[in-house]
Amino acid sequence: MPAAPLLPMFISLVPSNIMNIGCTVITSVLLVTTIIGAVRPRTVMVHLDTSIGDVSAKFYDIENSFDATKLASIKGTLIDLQIRGLELQESTLRTSGSPLKELCAFFRGHSLSIIKCIQGVYVLDAEIEILKAQEDRRRVKAGERLERRIMRRVDEAE
Repeated sequence: MPAAPLLPMFISLVPSNIMNIGCTVITSVLLVTTIIGAVRPRTVMVHLDTSIGDVSAKFYDIENSFDATKLASIKGTLIDLQIRGLELQESTLRTSGSPLKELCAFFRGHSLSIIKCIQGVYVLDAEIEILKAQEDRRRVKAGERLERRIMRRVDEAE
């Protein structure tokens, strides 16, 4: 007789466990599809194109402001990144024909290659910003020295 009260208790537990398992599975599937959608090769490639364009514009803005020796390594790195970006764009376009090809490219690490290239662009952007900051600091110091010289001459003249 004691087995009879256990059966309704067991039956009442089953739907809640199935509900928890279902919610967990649905949440996991949504999370994975969101992550894959966010790092799809085509999606990440748009970010790479924008980043390379921004850094190129920044470089060409400062190209005439600095001597060629300082800019040579930055220009070489920029050209390498542009070439790598075009190679990645070509392979992205080749795999963007169908969702299955895109998924295969994702699992082969194509998105990771694009993200590594974006990281290289960020490093180059930081180098350009450092170079600009150094030049600004040099100009400010030169301006302060010039201002001090002028003030000394004014004091000497009085």
